[in-house]
Amino acid sequence: MVEIGETWSYVIDRNDILIDFSENFITFAESNGWKVTSLNRELLGRNIFDFIDGAETRHIYRILFDLIRQNKKIGPIPFRCDAPHLRRFMELYLTPLPEGAIRITTKLLQVEPREPLIALVSSSEKSQRLTKMCSMCKKIEVGDHSWVEIEDGLSLLKIFEHEKMPAITHGVCPPCFRDVMLEIERLRRSIHI
Repeated sequence: MVEIGETWSYVIDRNDILIDFSENFITFAESNGWKVTSLNRELLGRNIFDFIDGAETRHIYRILFDLIRQNKKIGPIPFRCDAPHLRRFMELYLTPLPEGAIRITTKLLQVEPREPLIALVSSSEKSQRLTKMCSMCKKIEVGDHSWVEIEDGLSLLKIFEHEKMPAITHGVCPPCFRDVMLEIERLRRSIHI
């Protein structure tokens, strides 16, 4: 059982390779539907960007990692990490470690149950269509650069009228991108003072 206030940590080396994670990560991974056999074999030694989807999201993390490697602690950065049956509101903290390593810590702030969404079940069969989801707030793009909560978007896009769920691709919605870039700019200014 995952508890409010609980944190999980990961450590990456100077080359962004996962080298460690907290013991309670297994509980969190299983709550996301992972069939955990050996996290050491499945995670350790892999690049963190193997697990970060979307060009915009990767770009933001690369900027953050560059700033952290200048010995600047970052956080909290709010984000969501939803499961098919839960909305999870979390915070991200990034801490520099010796030799260019970084500790990435997430903290669970709030959980809201919801009806399970098949669109978020990773094992369900997907169509060739893509639906873009914000990596930070989990809203989905519904056209004309409009972003709405996933439940509303599934209805607006008539997702359940199709035989298969669309595959989800990730990006960052304009409000989240603006907020993260403002934080990045604030951090850059504080480094150069």
